[in-house]
Amino acid sequence: MKQLGKFPEKHSDMILTAILIGLLMVLISFSFDYYYELNDDVLIKDILSGEYTGTPEGHNIQLLWPLSALVSLFYRMARPIPWYGLFLCGIQYLCIGMLLHRTLTYAQSKKGKICISGLVTGLVLVLYLEHLVFVHYSVTAALMAATAAYLFYTLPVGLERKVFFRKSMVSVTLIFLAVCLRPNMMLLLLPFVGVTGFIRWSREKEPLCRENMIRFCSVIAAILFVVAGSFLADKIAYSSTEWSRFETLFANRTELYDFQVIPSYEEHQAFYREIGLEQSQQQLLVNYNYGLDENITEITIGQVAEYAKTMKDARIKERIRTALWEYSHRFFQETDYPWNAVILILYVVMFFTILLRQDGRFLGNLWVAVWRLGLLFFVRTVLWMYILINGRCPVRISHSLYLMELCILFAMLMMEYTRKLRDKNFVILLTGCVLLFAVILMIPYRLQHVQKRVEKQEAVNVYGDSIENYCAARTDRFYYLDVYSTIIDGDSFADKMFVNVDNTYVNHDLLGGWSCNSPLYRKKQAVMGLQGPFFDLIGSQDTRCYVIAKLETDINWLKDFYRDKGIPVLLREVDQIDQYYGVYKVEAQQY
Repeated sequence: MKQLGKFPEKHSDMILTAILIGLLMVLISFSFDYYYELNDDVLIKDILSGEYTGTPEGHNIQLLWPLSALVSLFYRMARPIPWYGLFLCGIQYLCIGMLLHRTLTYAQSKKGKICISGLVTGLVLVLYLEHLVFVHYSVTAALMAATAAYLFYTLPVGLERKVFFRKSMVSVTLIFLAVCLRPNMMLLLLPFVGVTGFIRWSREKEPLCRENMIRFCSVIAAILFVVAGSFLADKIAYSSTEWSRFETLFANRTELYDFQVIPSYEEHQAFYREIGLEQSQQQLLVNYNYGLDENITEITIGQVAEYAKTMKDARIKERIRTALWEYSHRFFQETDYPWNAVILILYVVMFFTILLRQDGRFLGNLWVAVWRLGLLFFVRTVLWMYILINGRCPVRISHSLYLMELCILFAMLMMEYTRKLRDKNFVILLTGCVLLFAVILMIPYRLQHVQKRVEKQEAVNVYGDSIENYCAARTDRFYYLDVYSTIIDGDSFADKMFVNVDNTYVNHDLLGGWSCNSPLYRKKQAVMGLQGPFFDLIGSQDTRCYVIAKLETDINWLKDFYRDKGIPVLLREVDQIDQYYGVYKVEAQQY
């Protein structure tokens, strides 16, 4: 009984963490539904669950194979359960819980624990609420990387070798999961991980002694092992000829659509003719419906991407100037608020907190502040410039960079708070001011922001639901969707994670997109006995295949494409969906 009575006191930090995370989950769950942020996340879920091909697939294309195969295995065991959504949401709340618990362990009084609890919870609601409601695998991977960095930096100094390595394995595991979930994001954030480890190493009393060298090098080796092992396992899993060709296509497609601009046919006609592309085929690239033409291969897309890249590289000086201007102004842009404001505050607070150390001289403290914050700022500048020069910085990337930097700064700040400061009341005053600022001024604003986004997404999803319902009522047919007809005012359809979960095969697909021409794309068509959109749409005997596009969309590009292939076609509207989409039958006039 005595041991039972001591349990709450001994594990008070863990109990408080569990209560706060539980309250946070209840608050958000009762206020909002959970959404997959983009159609990318929806397609990942569809592939893993079997909704795409009829069978849960371990080859997911976006996720590295170890994690993808594991999640698909859960779907095979209990297919109706939304395992992928549970994984994403679960890992986010787990990471927030680990951040909160580690922070609480450094608060030595009840008042301190209350302040810390309020501060962390307030920052989550202010900064991360949007990503808890609209979940994206890139941001989730960034949260795991940020948590790994925070946990590693806040490890006590002077730990025995085995204890240090064992406690570091939590960070290594999170990095492993982040690499498997979103490899490109984790690779982007690795410099942040490196600078975190280096500064943490410098905090040891004798950083260059043999014992410390072994301890930190062993963790570095573990990280390199899990990263390399993940990529090696993925490489083996996708080693077949068919998958290797598609991975080349996927890389070239990413380069072309994410980082380049497709050259116009009129101005670059000589180039297109040199690689054998007619204007109607180039139009398929422009409207992202290149899956209609099997002659547009990974080589073709690679040639266009490389040509577009040479045009872009010719403007490198202009791009650097533009990137520098944007980088300097993002500190004050409303689009990045409140992330930019919080980061600036943390840099200033961290600088003066180091200067307030009692156990050091002013010049020594100044040097520590300058080199640590300067190194972190240098790394963040390099990463931001890399993103901005390439001309691709959506919110899921910018917020991930901010999130990583914030957790590193917060970890550094917490470790400074554990030292002796000249005025302990300064810590309480600072924490209270930041907490009040976050809760009173910023939380209502962010709640309103997320609510407006939910309303906007619901308005967009009405159109997606209309297509889903139409196709589901006609399971003997198959529908190819014009890609940009699935974009409404710049937003794509986004499924709710835990509402109306079906996970059964759906009889429609895009004419393009990142899964186009993959082995899974072919497998999906084979389920319905189809050969591919080019033949399916004009089959003289098989009339099951149709094209769905917005009524306002000019789809004469279909006529132009088949005409250049020597097959005149007639586009006949056979139905409408909610007076917004047209359903078209492509009828060959002659062969």
